[in-house]
Amino acid sequence: MDESGSRAGGQAAPGNEDARRPGLTSGSVFDTIGNMETRGAQSTAEALEMLCALSQESRLDIFRLLVQSGPDGLAAGAIARHCQLPAPTCSFHLKELKKGGLLRCCRHGRSQIYTVNLQAIRDLLDYLTEHCCADHDCDHETPNGAAGRAPEGRTEHFATGSAWGGK
Repeated sequence: MDESGSRAGGQAAPGNEDARRPGLTSGSVFDTIGNMETRGAQSTAEALEMLCALSQESRLDIFRLLVQSGPDGLAAGAIARHCQLPAPTCSFHLKELKKGGLLRCCRHGRSQIYTVNLQAIRDLLDYLTEHCCADHDCDHETPNGAAGRAPEGRTEHFATGSAWGGK
């Protein structure tokens, strides 16, 4: 075994599987409390993780419900009731959406409040349309609109352009 915790042949020692990993991906950061948060689609792997999170009917329903709920979001229990899902099933789907970087979660009293990570959706749309009409003149708007991104401190609704107050 070498000083990095790897065995000869490149295998990590039992209980030390992360010893060979160089660190977090460029899309992962730690917020001020120490919770890991994903920024958005900056690579194919991150885009696939986001798309995979949305590729299940219940998760898509949850995501669309949270888009409709706006910046205030919804508590996990309210999401489960609205989507008619058992609490453990809803919790699993929320975890997958959060893991994909599509949702944010904060504690409010005893409730977990979930909101849509609009910047991640914008980044995903930017990634998917990065080379749109690369060899031709485009006459349609980009996902962020002709004016580009919203000013710092404000978040525009990605579909309607209406402003949500930023944090």
